[in-house]
Amino acid sequence: MSSEFLKVASRAAEDAGAVLLEWFQGPPVSSTDKGSSIVTEVDLAADRVIADHLRRAFPEHRIFSEESDDKDYDSEFVWVVDPLDGTTNFVHRVARFCTSIGLLQNGKPILGVGYEPMLQEFFAAEVGSGATRNGERIVPSNRDDISRAVVHIGRGSGSEAAERFGELLPPINRTVRTLRATGATALALCYTACGRFDAHIGSHTFLYDGVAGAIIAREAGAAVSNFSGDEWNPPVGGHADLLISSPRLHGQFLDLLNGV
Repeated sequence: MSSEFLKVASRAAEDAGAVLLEWFQGPPVSSTDKGSSIVTEVDLAADRVIADHLRRAFPEHRIFSEESDDKDYDSEFVWVVDPLDGTTNFVHRVARFCTSIGLLQNGKPILGVGYEPMLQEFFAAEVGSGATRNGERIVPSNRDDISRAVVHIGRGSGSEAAERFGELLPPINRTVRTLRATGATALALCYTACGRFDAHIGSHTFLYDGVAGAIIAREAGAAVSNFSGDEWNPPVGGHADLLISSPRLHGQFLDLLNGV
C-alpha cells in the first residue's frame, strides 16, 4: 500500500499523534461541552495539523472533521477525520486514544488509518490492498464459538443511543465470554481488525468514529455490517449501528442482536 493518499494520511496521523502525546505528557487539559460530547484544545490542535497536511496535498478535496465547521461535502473525495478519538479518556488521563482518518470517494470508504501514539501502533488499509499494523499484515480472530468471544462494546453519547444500548446489552452479556469498553471506538475497531477482540458491537456509531476502523477491519478480513447485516455506510455527519466480528461469528451475532 503506497498511494499518495495513504502517504499523506499517514504523515498527518503521525504528526497529529505527536501533538496528542505532547499534550498528554503535560499538565491536565480542560474540556468544554459540545452537545452530548466534549472537546478540548488538544482536539483542535490535532485537527489543525491534519487539515494542514490534507489541504496542502489535496486542495480540491473536502474535509469533514468532528471538530471542523466545513459543511460543504460536494466533492468526489471527502476526508473524514477524528483528530482525538477517546477525548474523555484523554481528559481523565486514561491512556487509550488515537487519531483516525478515513477517505470517501463518491461516498464510499476507500482508505483508513488509525494511529495510537502511546504504543506507537499505526493501522492502515486501502480498498483491495489488505490491512496492516506497523507495516505488517493483520488478520481478524477466527473464533467460531460465541460463548468464548471477547466482545468490545460502545455507544454514541446521546440519550437515544444510551436507550438503544441498554436494550442490546443484556442478551450480549448473557451469551459471550466477557465484555470490554475502551472508550475509543476507532481504536477498538483496529483492535478487532487484528484479532485482539473477537467482535465490536456499537450502537449509533458516527461516521467519523467508525469509517477508518471499519475499512481496516474489512480489509483485514473481518465481517463488517450494520445490525441487519447490510453495509455499514452512514452519511457524512450521520450514524448507524455497527457490527464487526470474526467472519465465523457474524451470523451468530446478527441473530443475537435481532432477537432470534
